[in-house]
Amino acid sequence: MKLQVWTNWSTGETIIDMVDITPSKAYVIGQKNGKLIRQEVDELGQSPKKLYHLLVIPQRMSLIFFKEMADYLSGQNIKTENENHMQGKLQATEKHLEDMRKHFETVLNKMVDKL
Repeated sequence: MKLQVWTNWSTGETIIDMVDITPSKAYVIGQKNGKLIRQEVDELGQSPKKLYHLLVIPQRMSLIFFKEMADYLSGQNIKTENENHMQGKLQATEKHLEDMRKHFETVLNKMVDKL
């Protein structure tokens, strides 16, 4: 399953759906009357029936919602794939700098010994 976030520009709403794609069918998980429902959709994510979404947020409130959600998740130590990637790059850079310091120190010591 994957979370899908998109903007309905005609209504000015941010829509959040949970999408479940199997080898033979695709579904949108939404909510109706406070209960989760699984709705079959075509390959374009459309349904001949009314599609119920998981969450609908007015566009002007969505940025506030997502910022608060990001702050909450960060406080829970939940990271995105991009944050994990950046953390790995930072650790690799720190290791490289440490190796370069050791190498520079060795070269500098050899130069000083020759004086």
